[in-house]
Amino acid sequence: MYNKSIIMGRLVADPELRKTESGISNCRFSVAIQEDYKNKDGTNKHDNCETLSTEQNDELIHTTAPATLYESSDKDGFYYGYNTVSGNEIWYDRKNSHLPNGLILGSAGSGKTSAAIDEIIQVIDKTNDDIIIFDKEGYFVYSEQVKGNLTSVSPYDRNSEYHINPLDVYITAYDDTNISEKITVTDTVDKTFCLMEGIICRNLTNAEKSVIADKVKELFIPFVKYLIDNRLQYDYEHNPTLSDIAELLLSEKDTELTVNLHEQEVVIKEHFSYKTHMPDDRAVVLSWEDNPHFLNSALYAGCVMYSWNRLLQNREKRKYTWIYLEEMDSLISNKTESTLSLVYELFKRSRPYGGIVTLMMQSLVDLRKSETGNACFVSAGFIRCMSCCCQDRDRISEIFGFGDEILDYLEDSPVESKLMITPDHVIPFDIQQP
Repeated sequence: MYNKSIIMGRLVADPELRKTESGISNCRFSVAIQEDYKNKDGTNKHDNCETLSTEQNDELIHTTAPATLYESSDKDGFYYGYNTVSGNEIWYDRKNSHLPNGLILGSAGSGKTSAAIDEIIQVIDKTNDDIIIFDKEGYFVYSEQVKGNLTSVSPYDRNSEYHINPLDVYITAYDDTNISEKITVTDTVDKTFCLMEGIICRNLTNAEKSVIADKVKELFIPFVKYLIDNRLQYDYEHNPTLSDIAELLLSEKDTELTVNLHEQEVVIKEHFSYKTHMPDDRAVVLSWEDNPHFLNSALYAGCVMYSWNRLLQNREKRKYTWIYLEEMDSLISNKTESTLSLVYELFKRSRPYGGIVTLMMQSLVDLRKSETGNACFVSAGFIRCMSCCCQDRDRISEIFGFGDEILDYLEDSPVESKLMITPDHVIPFDIQQP
């Protein structure tokens, strides 16, 4: 008769092998165990189980545990570099992960864009999936690696051939029991709040939101009814725009809101009066580098809205959509919570619709300063740390329970080894083969 205990979880640090004065060896290791119980923020609770092995097993645990910790070889996925511990290739399939969305973290010049491009090239070569890239500064457009494979679009430039209307309505299916005119219009009201706050650079009051909601309903209730009556999923030509809503609001008596809108009337007409006309290309880069800086939040939000509609359309075609969001740092630093909330909704809801979203950030500490930014981090299942400042390094240690032996792969400058974190693996890696 014997007792047997089975502990299932993830090692949070390398096992620590020691010998007593009498020469008996033992191995101490810590395992993170995820419970079914959820915390108040909706994340699973984790407990760390500290374990001391018997003398018979200690050497085995110490020598074999890092191999489990450091390998990923799913050949159905994409190549992500080589393992700097074992020298083996790293293959990982984000599509089959229950947490496919991810983060690429690293200081300026650490290779975040290159890491994203390496993945994008494989999406283009090995799949028929679509790709949407937010590239305000033009980093992707000018890359020689993807030249000719990406179609660059400036959707807010009046001289551009292509444009987007962030308030486009797209009805996914015509099951009469599920069609809800009210839900569709309510969603458009929320989008309008987000865009308006980005344009006037302040939060709307409840009274202002009520006035705006009335104008949105005045335009969109008849339009949605028209779509439903004619069994149309969309009609970009007749879809109302933000400029149409602003025009109705400006006809009202003078208030702080109308004064703000009068100040930005030209801006709204120049950027938010277009009907959607976009290329059919698989890989599209959205850029708005030549537009006023204060509009960044609203323009970013508009691109998120476009991406969501593209996601809905591709789901019906049974196509995946890979979405890469640059410039997250500026949204965090400017505290644009309404746009960040929109990003989080895309991040949280994309998986059932075939979406795989990647956020690109310089600082994990800054990301977690925002409530919605932190929610994105909690939902991420594929994290690549290209380099980290000391604060980020400490925070990663605190969150994942990593010891110095793992954290030594993260430095405050580009180095040969980086760190990949998934639900099942922790892997020091480099992108280029030695």
